[in-house]
Amino acid sequence: MIDLFVFNADIIRDLATSIADICPNASIMVISNPVNSLVPLIAEVLKSKKVFNPKKLFGITTLDVVRASAFAAEAISGLSPSDLVIPVVGGPSTETIIPLFSQSKPAVKIEGEKLRSLTAHVKFASDEVIKAKAGTGSATLCMAYAAFKYADVCFLVNFRFADAVLKALKGEKGIVQPSYMYLPGIPGGTTLQHSLNGLDYFSTNIELGVTT
Repeated sequence: MIDLFVFNADIIRDLATSIADICPNASIMVISNPVNSLVPLIAEVLKSKKVFNPKKLFGITTLDVVRASAFAAEAISGLSPSDLVIPVVGGPSTETIIPLFSQSKPAVKIEGEKLRSLTAHVKFASDEVIKAKAGTGSATLCMAYAAFKYADVCFLVNFRFADAVLKALKGEKGIVQPSYMYLPGIPGGTTLQHSLNGLDYFSTNIELGVTT
């Protein structure tokens, strides 16, 4: 099985170095796996170049939200995945993914063995895809769908998260998206960090455009 960090780390490091040198004020959105390792890697590169802005480095966790919503809808008759949103916090890796079915919108009742089964299904979904591909790749099609899920009315490349960032940069308020962030550098992050026993990085909903 390929080691995605080893495979992607050098590429991401070089990209981060170029960003720091050429466009240090850019907003960076990371979708390459493993997101929970590559986001800190980029942060360290930017820190070494003295251009790190925690408010502009995002680990995209859309895929976990899409999966949790789809799996829950499949388990509950009469629901479409497009009508359901399941928040996912923690981090974008098997050990850290925490789908919050109890906070779904609209509210759904999932308990007992069904809850345990759905939680495991979300947490191990990427491993199942990698196993199905015999270790030759990861869930690239799922990531493309997640990108499409977050698209507006244009082309696939117009990811909803990227569009949301652009709107926030133009001053639009109240835009909330899930992201894997460096907590000490974002509004409210230090409080959340203390409640998490000092974790530096965590996936949670954030309001884009907030600077204080």
